[in-house]
Amino acid sequence: MKHYEYTYLTRQDMSEDDAKNLQDKIGSFVTGKGGAIVDAPKARKRRLAYAIKKQNAAYLNTILFSFDPQNLADLKKDIAGEVEIMRGLILAYDPKKMEKEVRRGRPAIAAAEAPAETKPKSEKTSPKEKMPAEESEENKKDAPAEPAPAAAEAPDKPKRRTKIKAELRDIEEKLDEILK
Repeated sequence: MKHYEYTYLTRQDMSEDDAKNLQDKIGSFVTGKGGAIVDAPKARKRRLAYAIKKQNAAYLNTILFSFDPQNLADLKKDIAGEVEIMRGLILAYDPKKMEKEVRRGRPAIAAAEAPAETKPKSEKTSPKEKMPAEESEENKKDAPAEPAPAAAEAPDKPKRRTKIKAELRDIEEKLDEILK
């Protein structure tokens, strides 16, 4: 027997009982054809990237099962008859590789949870933490006030604009001379 995963989308307006009944019905299709259900986690509601049958959200369901590949076509026909299923996909997987991937994923999950305990991204290090001890706020009080670099650059901007305007006038005059 080969291992398969059937992932399908159902309408968002289905009740929880209806979704569970549908999952049991699909499970009975699998067991009726000689397969065995490995895992059937609870459905999760997801927002869809694009509308499917005029639905913008759907329940995402997954069933893991082992099944004989020769009977797979019959199973697909049985599942295709269900009206509540908007989209579905059956994939074959190797459980040994899946276990390895889960093991590799565990440190990544732990690492993903670690930043939540540290400072949020919005809180950045304060200027005091970045500056050496000599340039801290307390030492700046004793030092004479220096003009801010932004204030020194402000007078340059009007000069640049006047230079550009003057250059444009010179160019226009030269063009007029050439054209005459």
